[in-house]
Amino acid sequence: MENKKKKRSNDKKKDNNKLKILNIISVILNIIILIFFIVNTYMILKYDILPLKYLVLYFLIAIVIPILILVLFYYKKSKFKLKISLLVIDFIYVLLFTFATIYLNKTFNFLDEIDIGIKYITKNYKVVVSKDSTYQVIDDLEKKNIGYVEIDNTDYKVALGEINKKITFQNKSYLDSTTMFEAFGLKELDGLVTTDTYYELLSENIEKFKDDYRVIYEFSVKEKEEEDDITKDVDVTKDVFNVYVTGMDTYGDISTISRSDVNIVISINPKTYQILMVNIPRDYYVVFPGQTKKDKLTHAGLYGTNMSIRTIEDILDIDINYYVKTNFNTVISLVDALGGVDVYSMYTFNYGFYYKKGYNHVNGSQALNFARTRYVLPNGDIDRGRNQEAMIQAIITKATSMTILTRYTTLLESLKGTFMTNISTDKITDIIKMQLDKMPKWNITSMTLSGFGDNDYTSVFKDTKVFVMHPDEETIKKAQEALQDVRDGKILESSYEENTGGEVYTPFRPTPSPVTPDSSKPVVPEEEKDEEEDNKENDENSDIKDDDTNNNDENLNDKDVSDGKEDNNVDDENKSPSDSETTNPDNNTQTNPSDTPSTNPDDNNSDTSKPDDNPTITPGDSENNGDASDIVINVTE
Repeated sequence: MENKKKKRSNDKKKDNNKLKILNIISVILNIIILIFFIVNTYMILKYDILPLKYLVLYFLIAIVIPILILVLFYYKKSKFKLKISLLVIDFIYVLLFTFATIYLNKTFNFLDEIDIGIKYITKNYKVVVSKDSTYQVIDDLEKKNIGYVEIDNTDYKVALGEINKKITFQNKSYLDSTTMFEAFGLKELDGLVTTDTYYELLSENIEKFKDDYRVIYEFSVKEKEEEDDITKDVDVTKDVFNVYVTGMDTYGDISTISRSDVNIVISINPKTYQILMVNIPRDYYVVFPGQTKKDKLTHAGLYGTNMSIRTIEDILDIDINYYVKTNFNTVISLVDALGGVDVYSMYTFNYGFYYKKGYNHVNGSQALNFARTRYVLPNGDIDRGRNQEAMIQAIITKATSMTILTRYTTLLESLKGTFMTNISTDKITDIIKMQLDKMPKWNITSMTLSGFGDNDYTSVFKDTKVFVMHPDEETIKKAQEALQDVRDGKILESSYEENTGGEVYTPFRPTPSPVTPDSSKPVVPEEEKDEEEDNKENDENSDIKDDDTNNNDENLNDKDVSDGKEDNNVDDENKSPSDSETTNPDNNTQTNPSDTPSTNPDDNNSDTSKPDDNPTITPGDSENNGDASDIVINVTE
């Protein structure tokens, strides 16, 4: 009997010890849960990011259920196994709160780090000398003459001051590049200082510029942005608002001043869930506010984002409320973070990657290539603008789907420092809150302005005629009417077919075999081949040309795109209408004469005709390293 009593006593002690351990674990877990609850509640209420229905659900899950678990745990009649089960639930709660804290923390850190407005700008400069000179480093220009071209939007005082920290020198200013290079030829000038952008323009417009001149010094200058805040705030959950999306033709620091190659206005009606995208071609020949001479819209970016905004406001007769400034890195990082997107292509074409008509699942590099390609498309820059709008549509569709939950933190991390915006944190959280509350399906419509090609002077290139596009007022009028329809609450026809689970194609790099030139095929000049080799390191997708292999008059005549360096900042500033994108006044679309059917194959100035119904571009071959330098492109529409 005594042994049994002793055993029962020992068993009771063991049970009590186990209960004590469970109680300690319970206290620890509940303290952790309480801490997480306080932290999460503070962040949620501070940023006001959850709709009311989700806020109620949060408090129900975060307060009521843990209290119920706590009551059951300390209820005297609760059995040991029940207590174990309740502790497991508590542990699961700790894990859920941990993940919630990580998600919320990353979200609010991201919102706090968004650049609200442009606080500073970055200008990159190069010091250039004649290739035949003996100058190798900046110190060799001590007490020499350094020149620069006076450009309306560039103050070289800061740049000259930076050089003066290294050496003493004499500076000389010139009104145009022609006069400056004459001074080089007369040995009156030893070097020149130029912005990166103007250097690229010189490379594109002066034959063998990179062969005759070389860079000996590069530096960057950060300057405080002096532009006024032109934000026009509205209630983004109730009022129609316009967002200007600008894409700079650069990689790297988003604050870098460069040309605005992408100019898209997105008009959003949060009540009807209608989105209208209007693309304005980069070469639009317009007058910038405060100036008298016309220039290309892409050059407005050299004066800052505000100049682009004011110019587009004048073109479309609207107020632009907000802007988002992006560059190449933004596209690559965003699409990769989303796990790729399904973008709709109007054509089958081969340019660096092989894309099919219909939906294509693209990664970051493929997305950037898709959004930048223009040379092989029937309507040149017009079709490129449409592809850019299609890419935005694909990103919006993926970003507003439920699949975003699995990539949420990766997405936020990848976007840090890759864009600038003047949309405040409050406005962004209002948009997120509205999307979470209603999860609406947005109707997206896109349109592109057009015009006709010409050559003319610009304020950036005062002494050289460059390719420009004169606006087609009819397309501008249609865009203005569509923007008014959005403001009036009308639903526009969707521009994109819904992907209902059909075939989605994955682009690839074609593997080429050499193409033997003959009299019926265009041959790339040796100097163009050399230029391609010099620039290959900038983008392995860039060296592409066409060969005319189809003699069917129904097909669009091929053009030589051997100099089409899409990823090499090629601006084609000096192309004449006969060898660059132009527009058919009959259908208001920009086309390249070499891409359009003609009754006389030798006549590049013949009238364009409407493409056929089934656009295809037959891929040729490209090398295994991805350089599609010999691609046979046969466009039929």
